[in-house]
Amino acid sequence: MAIIRRSNKLDSEQPQSKVFAGGFVLLRVLRSPEDTYTVMTATADEDDCSHAAFPDQRSLMEFAAAAFRPISNKAAVKTDHKNRLYVEFPTVEDPKALQDAANQLAGALGLDPATIEWTDAEAREEIKAIWSEFSVDDEDDAYLSDGVHASKSGRLSGLSS
Repeated sequence: MAIIRRSNKLDSEQPQSKVFAGGFVLLRVLRSPEDTYTVMTATADEDDCSHAAFPDQRSLMEFAAAAFRPISNKAAVKTDHKNRLYVEFPTVEDPKALQDAANQLAGALGLDPATIEWTDAEAREEIKAIWSEFSVDDEDDAYLSDGVHASKSGRLSGLSS
């Protein structure tokens, strides 16, 4: 089963998550302030020893490239601070598509894919349904109340902090 959970492995100000399955951490995910995601293949074990890095890094990178190609056409091979290769997929916009690609990756690696209970994906789908119900046309945001709008992509705007 591929599961996405919050993480703090990377030295980053951005909210981060990890994708793991079968006792292995497969991916690391950073969420930008613009609500897009950067997905990277994981090269190292979790600091708390809860999940090991996938032992066949070459297969991990190959299958991840195949799974994420349809949703991120800007993949790049990079090296981490210990000169280990990983693949980075920037600007993934849809958390549901990210979830589906993670499940495809887990399946390709022989791990059980499953529906991932990920708040971002579930919330985005609910907002898309609200937009569909209340939108006047096919492009504009739907006005909800008190200056708050729901977008076709599943985002809310106009919320006060």
